[in-house]
Amino acid sequence: MKLLRDYRFVVPTLVLVAGSTIIALNQFGANDSKAALATPLAPKIIALADLDAAGSKQELPSTHPPDIGSSNPVQQIQFLRTLLNENPDDEMALMGLANASLMIRRFDDAAPLYERLLQLNPQHIDARSNLASIKLEQGNVDEARRLLEENLKLSPDDGATLFNLGVVYVELKNHSQAVKTWQQWLAANPNSALAVGIKRRINELKISFSTSSNE
Repeated sequence: MKLLRDYRFVVPTLVLVAGSTIIALNQFGANDSKAALATPLAPKIIALADLDAAGSKQELPSTHPPDIGSSNPVQQIQFLRTLLNENPDDEMALMGLANASLMIRRFDDAAPLYERLLQLNPQHIDARSNLASIKLEQGNVDEARRLLEENLKLSPDDGATLFNLGVVYVELKNHSQAVKTWQQWLAANPNSALAVGIKRRINELKISFSTSSNE
């Protein structure tokens, strides 16, 4: 099950390079093992956002120099690091570098950047959601839940938060809450590319806890 991410400040080329590699391994609903969250070997996250639901748009900081093209991700990452060396509190550069690290699964590099960003801006919903996805991948499901539930206090209808929280509730075996959360997400995103898969997953969960209650 892929989580929604916000990559508004990530290097465009990294989206194509890292994303295409991971998609091949983690297509949503490609088969039952990939769709089933309970499968231990199936990665819980994928480094692409559902663009129509999360409203993501890849871009670099406005100070991005014109001579650095999107075909050279190394230069782009170096540029973001240069920005942070000059101004460690540059929120856009922090988000960009954190997202770049997340997409190539360097979680230990990405997490401190998101945490720093949240220190500067506690209401940064996208940074908290992406940090939650790292916690989930690392097996810290309770911390992922806490972060996402904190997001809902700030923005009760945030699409990425609702979607990801449903994934977390399934991990916690709280199927009824997962169904409720995903139904709220579906109400706001009926035309999402992920909607069909989520409807199927909701039906599976309903059958699951209905069967359990009758035993």
